[in-house]
Amino acid sequence: MILENLSTADQCVWDEEGREYRIAGRAIAGPYPREVARKFLSECEGRVLEHVPELIPSEPGTPDVWLANNTGSPNFPESFVYYTLNRLTKQKEPRAEPHPNREPRTLNFEYDQGQRRIANGCVNLPNLPVRLAPFSRRRVPETVARAWLTAQAMGDPSHADALILSREPTAHEPNDTWDLDEIVAYAVCLSQDFRDRFQAKTVRELGKDSSTGDILKEKQRILKPLHFFLINPEINLPTKHAVTRRLNELKREKDAK
Repeated sequence: MILENLSTADQCVWDEEGREYRIAGRAIAGPYPREVARKFLSECEGRVLEHVPELIPSEPGTPDVWLANNTGSPNFPESFVYYTLNRLTKQKEPRAEPHPNREPRTLNFEYDQGQRRIANGCVNLPNLPVRLAPFSRRRVPETVARAWLTAQAMGDPSHADALILSREPTAHEPNDTWDLDEIVAYAVCLSQDFRDRFQAKTVRELGKDSSTGDILKEKQRILKPLHFFLINPEINLPTKHAVTRRLNELKREKDAK
């Protein structure tokens, strides 16, 4: 669940294991496991709400497309390299800084709605604010998507590909209501990196002493890199049958150890 802190102060809750979860003032953050989200909503009532993206009206005759927040992706390099001119040597020299798209952040845009004709002439319509939280996607009119993507292309080169065209959500996508082992099976169907690079663990691999909070935390950890596979329309997603088969293979691997 994505949450929004309406207050100017940081809001904190603690789970049963004493782990702290914090939302900065005026920030949109998440996704949070359902149990943690419920604590925020009950203990910070009136200050923290579920974030509901503002509604962007459909435009008659204009198709809708899906946009995704691509920040926080491990696919971005750790550094962004740019070149500056050395005034003494007159040569361009490389400089490197941490890549801004490696860290998840909310994307903001103001869509210029132009003018509307009225009886006595035209009036300027107010700009339409659009936000997209980290690890999320949304449907917008193609005109809004084109304007937002064009503005990004004309902006800071280091922020390129923070916003991308996305695949539409499917009916069979993992979320924190799935069993952890099912999420791992789905992820491994997509890439062995989830076992090798991301070290995704099943319930048994977490250990007998793992709590409900530990399992939820592992789900959230896997779902974040999984988001970037789900939004990429060039990647085929596994079927239910393929996930079930992989889940059975994981169980046999565990029994063999």
